[in-house]
Amino acid sequence: MNTNPLRTSFKFVHAADLHLDSPLKNLRLKEAQTADEIARATRSAFVGLIDLCLERQVDFLLLSGDIYDGDWSSMSVGIFFVEQLARLKSAGISVYIIQGNHDAESRISKDFRGLVGDRGHFFDSEKASSVSVPGLNVTIHGQSFAQPAVTDNLAKHYPAPKSGAYNIGMLHTALEGGNRHAPYAPCTVSELVAKGYDYWALGHVHDAAVLHTVPHVVFSGVLQGRSIREQGPKGAYLCTVEDGVLAEHEFVELSTVRWVQVEISVQTDWSLNQTLDALKQVIEHEFQAAQGTPIALRIEFSRNLEVDQEDLEAQVQLVLSEISPTGLWLEAIRFAKQIERASLPDSSAIRELIDDMTHDEEDFIAQALSSMQDKLPALLRTSEELAYVDDRSLEEWKAVGIEYLERRMHDPGNVK
Repeated sequence: MNTNPLRTSFKFVHAADLHLDSPLKNLRLKEAQTADEIARATRSAFVGLIDLCLERQVDFLLLSGDIYDGDWSSMSVGIFFVEQLARLKSAGISVYIIQGNHDAESRISKDFRGLVGDRGHFFDSEKASSVSVPGLNVTIHGQSFAQPAVTDNLAKHYPAPKSGAYNIGMLHTALEGGNRHAPYAPCTVSELVAKGYDYWALGHVHDAAVLHTVPHVVFSGVLQGRSIREQGPKGAYLCTVEDGVLAEHEFVELSTVRWVQVEISVQTDWSLNQTLDALKQVIEHEFQAAQGTPIALRIEFSRNLEVDQEDLEAQVQLVLSEISPTGLWLEAIRFAKQIERASLPDSSAIRELIDDMTHDEEDFIAQALSSMQDKLPALLRTSEELAYVDDRSLEEWKAVGIEYLERRMHDPGNVK
């Protein structure tokens, strides 16, 4: 007789896309201390994730790819990651990891797995495999990326579910692709559902989303938004399973900074003070909704204002400081009519356009030409020179793009 049956009730956390040490972009920060805090935002969010696991006494943590943005700039980020995992190991919490397009085995030259050691379990990249969680009636299935651009349907070859167990699949995928996401490990929700697992812990897409329930097919989203393209609360899912059934599925915000864009419809008869009053009401609402999480703010006015740009920014900064001296930071001020202009952009506008579009390396590069051409005047929309080159880094690609567009802007007839 089995006197120590495997537990069928447990808790776990599903997270992905940590992008440790990836910078937050475009914030206009003047105080060195604040700038340093923002620079460490991805690390702070990960510390918050570990704190969540410890405080809620979960049994295991799932990390579904893109822990890093590529090869480490220094060993400090790897050591930081391992130190945080050690906190979980001391508490008896298991960690299961798959590598995605950013942290694929071929992109991390240092011994990532060796550094982690017994603090976490990595799934192999050669083929999908399965592992049982000690003490629990849980089987986890997963596969890492060997190369950044995995275009095969990995899910198709995942193992069959273990009979009688709670089955979890970990997969880094864009599903069927779509806007802003390169088609890595393509598959469909219906394929995942048909696999027979109880929960799919997905990574790669940076917006949290529950795509199916019973079984659950879930993107946890990025842990910390890094630009205005990654707006709103970011975090992870805390899952409670009771007697083999998912009883609670709670999204927990963990971001150190929340990116928010607000749009102010400016009436033609409004004074500047009336416009600023309307802005203050909207920002106060967003600040209250963030419940203490600092906000990086982009403001878009529906029309140009009859005020000097520097004076307007000073007035806006004053509004922000009145609402919160430390919890609101300005990312940018935009005007709708400026966005719609059809004239050729100047050099700074070109650089800003490319910088806004290039936060996710492979996702951007895979779609760069069509995405950028859609946003540029017709005069600039053709070039073989901007074609995707597989072995270029993001920074190299951006440099080529900026140089080309600047030359074409100044002499459009002679650039090939």
